[in-house]
Formats: sequence, C-alpha cells, structure tokens
Amino acid sequence: MLFITKKKYALYLIITLELLCIVVRILTYTDFISRGQTIPVSYNLSILIGMISLTWITYFLRSKRVKETFVKTDDMNLM
Repeated sequence: MLFITKKKYALYLIITLELLCIVVRILTYTDFISRGQTIPVSYNLSILIGMISLTWITYFLRSKRVKETFVKTDDMNLM
C-alpha cells in the first residue's frame, strides 16, 4: 500500500480499520441474534479474526517499535 507511509496518521488509519472490522463482526452477530437465526459454524472463524484484530490493535498501541516507526508528522519535510 503506497498511500500508507511512516507518518503518524498511518498508525491511526490502521487502528481505525481494525476497529471497523471488529464493529462489522459485532453487527453481523447482533443481526443473527435479532432475527432468531442460528449462527453458522463458519462464524467461529470470524470471531478468531476479530480476536486477531484486537491483538494487532494492542500491539500498535503498546509497541515501542511501532512508536519509533510511525513518528513523522504531515508537516515534516523529507530530505
């Protein structure tokens, strides 16, 4: 993805997309429950992917390596 660089906003963009992924999975689960439908067995994979998204979000928020990588702000001039 060429539009994602090492700028600070890229970190927030990645976290936002991961959160969006989790929200869509929760809404899908809520839709199944509200309609009284049985939840498909394949939804277990969706729960696993949601947990992986949570792991990535935690990593991006706590990692020193990530904080050192995504340090450039939008107004900094590149060499």
